[in-house]
Amino acid sequence: MVIEKLRRGEDLPAEWARELFPPEKREYELVYYGKERKEDILAETMAVPLQPVSTFSKNNDNAWHNMLIFGDNLQALKTLLKMKEQGQLVNVDGTPGVRLVYIDPPFATKQEFRGSQDQKAYQDKIAGARFLEFLRKRLVLIQELLSDDGSLYIHLDQRKAHYVKVLADEIFSEHNFRNEIIWRNTNTHNKSDTFGQIHQSVFLYTRSPQYMFTKIYRPRFRKYVESHYRHTDGGGKYRLSDLTGEGKRTGESGQKWKGYDPTEKNRHWAIPGYIYDFVEDDISDLGVIAKLNYLFDHGFIEFPDNAGGQPQIKRWEHLGMGNPIQDLWAYQPYTQNIYAGSEEAIDQDVSWAISKKEDAVYPTQKPEGLLARVIAASSTEGDVVLDCFAGSGTTLAVAEKLGRRWVGIDCGKLAIYTIQSNYSA
Repeated sequence: MVIEKLRRGEDLPAEWARELFPPEKREYELVYYGKERKEDILAETMAVPLQPVSTFSKNNDNAWHNMLIFGDNLQALKTLLKMKEQGQLVNVDGTPGVRLVYIDPPFATKQEFRGSQDQKAYQDKIAGARFLEFLRKRLVLIQELLSDDGSLYIHLDQRKAHYVKVLADEIFSEHNFRNEIIWRNTNTHNKSDTFGQIHQSVFLYTRSPQYMFTKIYRPRFRKYVESHYRHTDGGGKYRLSDLTGEGKRTGESGQKWKGYDPTEKNRHWAIPGYIYDFVEDDISDLGVIAKLNYLFDHGFIEFPDNAGGQPQIKRWEHLGMGNPIQDLWAYQPYTQNIYAGSEEAIDQDVSWAISKKEDAVYPTQKPEGLLARVIAASSTEGDVVLDCFAGSGTTLAVAEKLGRRWVGIDCGKLAIYTIQSNYSA
């Protein structure tokens, strides 16, 4: 009956929907014309043989050569998937698959983009449902390509970000969605009819709940340092923090020490946990009083000048990692080192990435500092990093500088020429 109705072009009765598509099997999905089954995408996508043209490897690793692939990234992804299955696509620790994928795909702008010398770069003409299925097919293969603890960053703008979020939830499971990173890519955008659009979104997904991630820190803001680190000694600028916590204790943390009794102020000795990372010896197993004596002997404790005050612990500006990066990335492309006299700063460990102005020779080129954060957070040295919309090759350049293996794919001649020229330089 179903077949006959479909042949006649008739709609199926609405009450059949529950029988044909049980809601308990699929809570929700984005429905659009031309959407294919995941199984069909994996089975029907053709793999293409890779013909070596140039070798990109500077790490003297004979078992691996970085790959720049010219062609359809869908077919190239299928080839890489076969390489993974055959044990030819592995990270330095032997883990099969790609540890990190970053993609900056077309944004469905319906525009044609040209290079700095007016060369044709690429056409972003696919829109609507065709764009969604175009990207979804690649996400399906990327999900299979990732190592079990791998991560995917999807860079988009407001045009299609929310549609792609739903698609990525279907493919990766919304439980493996980790962050929407807001990247402020410009200061102002003059629009007379609405708010200026000055940000883009980067979605972070992982293949499983067990994933690789390294917290990234940035230097403290200048105004924060000026307002909090107001004291100076031989170790530099420092701030003072409480050495006691609220509430009385009957144990050792409530005992008198050097004439100070914390219980008189309804408090107890509470040594901050961060201090153990900064002392030369392991004092974690010492008693409270012994720890206080050690910290005092090594210059970490300062006594108050005023009567009735309590001892406080020093925290020097140079100690610690700074401020952890959150999901709002507010630095600009082509940042000129650390802003002098500004509240903005860059990551300490990737400061090389945005220490000088970068020449934007390719349209929609992203700054190295942006990719440095991504690569440093979700991979380690020797891991495989993939960008299948390689464009200007920023991902590949940063991966090289950070000691990662890399694979880049693009179908544009200008992209391949730009990457080869930058690499040979």
